[in-house]
Amino acid sequence: RLSIPVSELMRRGAFAYEADTGVDEVAALADAARGAADRAGAAIEEALSFIVASNRRIAAMEAAAAGPKRPKTGPRKAV
Repeated sequence: RLSIPVSELMRRGAFAYEADTGVDEVAALADAARGAADRAGAAIEEALSFIVASNRRIAAMEAAAAGPKRPKTGPRKAV
């Protein structure tokens, strides 16, 4: 058994840890993440463009279905 608490053992282990991951591997990971973010952004832009076009088509169909607008008349006065 060790004569130190587990928290102290973990602290010492974390302090002594040396990562084997090289700078090149981290850079490659960052490049891959950047590429994924770019692709996701492009997909979002494409989806938003489709939604805007769809909303315009729907508005045009609703306007056509409503027919011509009649001028509004005010309340009639009693004669």
